Amino acid sequence: MCVTNFSIRHMSHTFESTIYIHLAPFSFPLLYIFYTASMYCVLGIAMERFLSIAKNKCTNQGAFFGYILPILVFCSIYNIPRFFELRLVEENGVSRLAPTSMMRSDQYRCFLISANLFLTGVGPILCMCVLNCLVSRRLKGKGSQVTSRDKSASFLISGLVLVMVICHAPRNLLNIYELILKVYPKLSPPARWMSDVNHIFLVLSSSCNLLIFLTQDNVFRSLLLHKLGIYLYDRVPAVENTTKELTKIDPECALEAELKSKLNLLKINSTAE
Repeated sequence: MCVTNFSIRHMSHTFESTIYIHLAPFSFPLLYIFYTASMYCVLGIAMERFLSIAKNKCTNQGAFFGYILPILVFCSIYNIPRFFELRLVEENGVSRLAPTSMMRSDQYRCFLISANLFLTGVGPILCMCVLNCLVSRRLKGKGSQVTSRDKSASFLISGLVLVMVICHAPRNLLNIYELILKVYPKLSPPARWMSDVNHIFLVLSSSCNLLIFLTQDNVFRSLLLHKLGIYLYDRVPAVENTTKELTKIDPECALEAELKSKLNLLKINSTAE
């Protein structure tokens, strides 16, 4: 999506005039949906780590139904108006993209900038900071009972907060400046290069998040390398269940998986009886 909307169309006029103008009314909204979802997925991961440290009963809700599905539903609904911002018009036999009447509305622009600032900017950052503080307090309360996975979760959330604050600062500043322009229209609009810097930092944010997961989460790193065919441990025969696979990756996680499997077996047996 990013390549199509921000790269290829600037390098090929033919692509822009023949293909891009038909894709843009749909590709831009999808891009915003994926962007919003990526940010809230990071927030969801931080929430999951906090719940795991707090030993909350809401921890084991499942990745898809507990986090991914609600995030996708929210992001899709939130970005529905994006599908009505651009339209294809023809002038003198030449097709071009033009903003709709809704997009030209000052009220809609003000609402859009404000919503982006608080729901995809300041809001998630504040939530991440709060989660980071709560995790730190939990770990201090545990004292000597802090495990390596708890420390890893704390460093992971701290790294995500730092990256989010730095990489989303240009976007938040641009949104704030655009809101100021609504009050003081005589001010000069932001330069084009500011928008380009904003896009570069957003790409860096996604890249840095992956690096943080690789360095701070042993299970994530081991599973990723395992899927790529790279083994950091002695290779064993093909695993047949989750416990054996996790034993090769993380003993603590393997013990937890074994206990869960035994509890599931007890539930199945009691149901059968």
